[in-house]
Amino acid sequence: MGGVTESRLSLDRIQSPPAQLRAWSVVIVALIAITGSLSALAALRMSSATDTIDNSTGALLTGSQELIASLAEADAANTSVFLAGGSEADRQRRLVYETAVERSARQLERLAARTPIENAADHERLEGLSADLVGYVSDVEQTLADPDTRALRTLIDDVGGETGMIAEAAQVSTAADAQLDDDIAAGETLTLIALVASVAALLALGVAQLRLANRTQRRINPGLLAATLVMVGLAAWLTIAAFGRLSDLNAARADGYESIAASAELQIEGFGYKTLDAANQLSARDFDPSERLELADSVRARIATLGDLADSERERAAVDSVATRWERFVDSGGDNTAFNGFTTSLEAVLLGNRDQFEAGVDSASARLEWLFLGSIVLALAAAGATLAGYQPRINEYF
Repeated sequence: MGGVTESRLSLDRIQSPPAQLRAWSVVIVALIAITGSLSALAALRMSSATDTIDNSTGALLTGSQELIASLAEADAANTSVFLAGGSEADRQRRLVYETAVERSARQLERLAARTPIENAADHERLEGLSADLVGYVSDVEQTLADPDTRALRTLIDDVGGETGMIAEAAQVSTAADAQLDDDIAAGETLTLIALVASVAALLALGVAQLRLANRTQRRINPGLLAATLVMVGLAAWLTIAAFGRLSDLNAARADGYESIAASAELQIEGFGYKTLDAANQLSARDFDPSERLELADSVRARIATLGDLADSERERAAVDSVATRWERFVDSGGDNTAFNGFTTSLEAVLLGNRDQFEAGVDSASARLEWLFLGSIVLALAAAGATLAGYQPRINEYF
């Protein structure tokens, strides 16, 4: 009578040492695979969001603030030209006006190009701004050809009124600001889940090492030790990259964008002072001494805020130059040359802050450059090391 063949699914086989070792290896490899997949997905999500900031959100933020400054400059320069009696009477201010208008048109084109196609509201708003700018330029020429203070007041409202071009540009900035928050936070949940999975994988590897040490009397299993070190490296890389990216982007916002916004607000108030001063000389609007002093002090407060945001000696020196040139303009009684000095120094601060914002975003991108591929490669290496550590122990039973 032949012997009875034991079923492959018998309790003895399932509970046999080789089966238990295989089961542990499968569980650990699965945890490693989950960790690697989640890390790769987190890297992909963070990289995608950072690219969005670089190519779209950041450009909309900085570009809309620069557009606001350009529009305010065009309005102030146009008022000065009107005050001087026409385009030929003040060639310097006329050139400032034309330059600001041309810059505004280019900025609108760049903003439209950087706005995602699915963002219909911003595209519509930017198209409206482009049309408004063309109409504004046409109205300016008509006003200069046939000077009329009522027409000038209308032009001023077209730029800086409650529904003017500056207000429309500010809405683009507000929407981009909200999107920036979402882009900075992108990938945080996936990163946390990946780190939890990595902790679970490391705990499983630790328990496996202890079990094998007790079973085989070998203190160290080279394969499992290598897998543990690789997983520690992956977790450390993901943590450093994610938190480094977050730090870079928050610094870009605080040191770059917030300074850009403060510069634009300062520029609006400075140009507003210049416009009111010119309108007062035209008898188009009263600009009494108390209001003049209040607005001048408000500009000084804006300059102080910009100084508080400065984070380098070079930037603080640039803000000091803005303050000096503002006082020179106020003391001059509205001299155009003094005002040109103020605008030139302020534009230098604005460009410096834009470069600082872009540098922060570039640094964040660099931290993630190899993380996606590295997550996959390290997970495969850890899984291979785990199997290599278990297979010799399994073979001992055959």
